[in-house]
Amino acid sequence: APEIYHELRDAPSLQFTSYPESTFYLLSYNLREGRLFADRNLRAAVELCIDKPPTVDAATDGEGEVLYTPIEPGSWAFEPDLPRPARDVEEARGLIEDSGWVEGPDGIYTRDGNRLATDVFVASNDTTRVEFIDLVAEQVRDCGIELTVIPADIETVLAPVLEFPHIPGGYEDPYDAVFIGFVRNFDPHDPTWHSRTISSAEQPAGFNFMGFSNQRVDELIDEGIRTYDQRERARIYREMQQVLAEERPALFAWSAPTHEALDARIGLTDGEPNLSARFWFWELEKLVLRDGG
Repeated sequence: APEIYHELRDAPSLQFTSYPESTFYLLSYNLREGRLFADRNLRAAVELCIDKPPTVDAATDGEGEVLYTPIEPGSWAFEPDLPRPARDVEEARGLIEDSGWVEGPDGIYTRDGNRLATDVFVASNDTTRVEFIDLVAEQVRDCGIELTVIPADIETVLAPVLEFPHIPGGYEDPYDAVFIGFVRNFDPHDPTWHSRTISSAEQPAGFNFMGFSNQRVDELIDEGIRTYDQRERARIYREMQQVLAEERPALFAWSAPTHEALDARIGLTDGEPNLSARFWFWELEKLVLRDGG
């Protein structure tokens, strides 16, 4: 736990790993036709409306690593040169207006009699997530977007969001946005973003409950799982991340660090383990316990 890590990190008998945990957090949109965030301009506007790094810092007490991709920074497939939008309210408003919205008397945009407003569901038992979304809602209002944060019970309200027809428990309509955690695999292959896994009446628990569909992403996911060449796979997944950054199917938020305490004498036969990676123990045959003198 962070508080124990901070207490023990200077102990001479210990060394610590520090790497992003397998769970990362994101604002997930319902991308199906007719839903509010099916419009890419609105998704891009939300990203431009927030100042992500200080928002993550405030919500996580400085413990969160800001993300712009679902692939973890320590992975061989990570793309480090993705766009990292800075807060730009004017540009965000321009995108919203390009989609036909007009600012209303209360500062919230309207179109065809509808306000640019919706609910965002978040687990009520996680104060960090709730605080982050509260800060997001506060910032996007400056751009004429009204997000009402709904802290909700996981089992009764949020669980139904993940299965077709994606209606939160106790509500009548499908969700527009939900803040949740995803779990990464060791390998960057992730069928969540493939249109083949879109949930439907025939496939109610499909991984792609968001309804994201992009032909190039489909092609890249298929290419990436067909080859064993890691260099080629890295190229494929980096391109996939670039497409996701353009399409913005979700607002990637942060991953929290994991700290493991190890005996300070642990090393490798040919050097030091990489304690900033989840795979520090990968070459088990090289692990040694050195003489502490």
